[in-house]
Amino acid sequence: MKVAYHKAITRDSGLLRAEGRVLSIGRRAAFAEAMLRDMSGRLFASATSTLLVMECEPTYLTLSSSLRTVPKIVSICGISTISGG
Repeated sequence: MKVAYHKAITRDSGLLRAEGRVLSIGRRAAFAEAMLRDMSGRLFASATSTLLVMECEPTYLTLSSSLRTVPKIVSICGISTISGG
């Protein structure tokens, strides 16, 4: 993962929004990016990553809310960051 810090975050930075997306995904490799911006669109940080994709089995989790327990199936796949040496 490569992270670039473009602007310092201070008390006056206000609310920040992080957005990430998968640029492409194949059978064995995936490429992703993320951006951290303030509400006016100024860029504070960005990141890119190359990931190794592996097969996975669904994992069953129970998520609890304050009023009830809701069963949910969550697929947790083996995705590992490929680091450059």
